[in-house]
Amino acid sequence: MTYCEKKEMKDIRIRCRIRKEDIAYVDALFESYENFGVVTTIDPKEAIIILSISPSFFSETKELLTALKNEIELEIIK
Repeated sequence: MTYCEKKEMKDIRIRCRIRKEDIAYVDALFESYENFGVVTTIDPKEAIIILSISPSFFSETKELLTALKNEIELEIIK
């Protein structure tokens, strides 16, 4: 996975670009799936977020991101 980077072997970080108006939605979605991961907005103007994902939920998170791509503009950036 070239778009992922491991952070201290504790979580997996995925950087994404979305629309500004979707930041709150994605954050609420990940909050509703407890223990999946945490959303951090690193550039609110460019709408770049980082998903810090628990390795045990990585497969489920990939499925969620695939589904989200059908619903919102979402680009995984390296």
